[in-house]
Amino acid sequence: MIQVPDAISHPDVPKFFGKREYRELHLDIGCGLGGFLIAAARQHPDNAYVGLDINSRSLSRLAASLNFHNLPNALALSSEGRYFLETSVRFRSISAIHVYFPTPYIRSLQIPDGVEWKVRSRLLEPHFLQRTRQVLTDGGSLRVVSDHREYMANAREAALQVGYTEVPWRDHIKSSRTLEIIGTGCEREMLNLGKDIHTLMFM
Repeated sequence: MIQVPDAISHPDVPKFFGKREYRELHLDIGCGLGGFLIAAARQHPDNAYVGLDINSRSLSRLAASLNFHNLPNALALSSEGRYFLETSVRFRSISAIHVYFPTPYIRSLQIPDGVEWKVRSRLLEPHFLQRTRQVLTDGGSLRVVSDHREYMANAREAALQVGYTEVPWRDHIKSSRTLEIIGTGCEREMLNLGKDIHTLMFM
């Protein structure tokens, strides 16, 4: 069992989670409007979920959704994934890291409207992946989903390079829609466009 403030150093964390204990602690990096975050928190009330995003508009809408669903085990924070892992997360404290539909086009993140963090490279590169290995518990997992085949091929190569072992994908949530894996709006949009969805899971 884990208390979230023992794992994550952020002023909002002890105020929100207090001393409640959870079986697992998950990070959802790039949580967007929270489709996965909300579904996971509802289906796994014994786990704690912390979502991160750099877009303040998305986070504002997500905060309203979390409040509406009354989920005491899910919190969304404004932060960039690399920075958060390097400054706020204790080693060997996270059960799973979820990275779903990270943007392969960094130029799009330089648009200032609602975006509060400068992003200068793709997220799933060796330095970031090495850091994820450091904060994951023994047996912890990194899960990645994308419609971008080239990005996923590069992410797989980089993950293996830093010492991850690829394992078969296991769904973390049950989606109400047959074809969906993680239940986010982005996934739904890509499926509607006829795109293939690719999954990676590492331990």
